[in-house]
Amino acid sequence: MNVIVNKIIKFSNVDGPGNRTAIFLQECNMHCRYCHNPETINICNNCGLCVNTCPTKAISLENNRIAWNKELCIDCDNCVKSCRRYSSPKTVSYSVQELLDEVRKVKPFVRGVTFSGGECSLNYQFITDFFKEIKRNFADFTCFVDTNGLVDFSEGKYADFVKFTDFFMLDIKAYSEEEHIALTKKSNENILKNLEFLMKIISFMK
Repeated sequence: MNVIVNKIIKFSNVDGPGNRTAIFLQECNMHCRYCHNPETINICNNCGLCVNTCPTKAISLENNRIAWNKELCIDCDNCVKSCRRYSSPKTVSYSVQELLDEVRKVKPFVRGVTFSGGECSLNYQFITDFFKEIKRNFADFTCFVDTNGLVDFSEGKYADFVKFTDFFMLDIKAYSEEEHIALTKKSNENILKNLEFLMKIISFMK
């Protein structure tokens, strides 16, 4: 099982308490009018529009698929700015072990890992397996997810995801249903349901 990663911030102090490694996954189930990371909304469809915008030829089209050469990239983000799909060609596919190796490089300097996006819960199975490995290898680490809460975490298929996640950073876009739909084109019914569900779990844990 692999996951598409938009970027990894090895040292972040705004994605949970302390210094943390923040992993931003590609793809989201919302399209907020004020999205902070619009380049994470969709998966690249290999249209090739970004290729000619790259001044260092770090982006190319090979066998009808976008290829990104990280060594040539100067992070000008011309490719991202030119994308009409709210995506990025600068993504990398990671296995659980490969991502664990990235975290291991900075283990002495961070307190845990936070998944964000995009919407990380769309890859809940991968995150569950990854958090299991984190707890097996780094017992003192905490495991966070930054989520819009659009999926229903009380459903049985999310049980292990919830179990192995230490804390949820639940992003409630708006409490008003009408305002939430105006901002995201999505209902906040599940989000508010998740708020109550997660608060009960925290209360039980205390």
